Amino acid sequence: MTKNRGYAMMSGFLGAFLIATGMLLKNVVTYAPTIGWIGGGVLFLIASYFAIKSNNQSTKTTT
Repeated sequence: MTKNRGYAMMSGFLGAFLIATGMLLKNVVTYAPTIGWIGGGVLFLIASYFAIKSNNQSTKTTT
């Protein structure tokens, strides 16, 4: 597994964790769902960036 794929996987897992945690804490903290969805969305965008970067690197090495 390349370094970029590891970053993509961890960002994806953390993004899902932030969204789930925000939804779980909606009765405890007023803005928890908003913070969770925004943070999760940012982490999913970061995961997409690293996944595309990893895919481009693997394509360059095979051709």
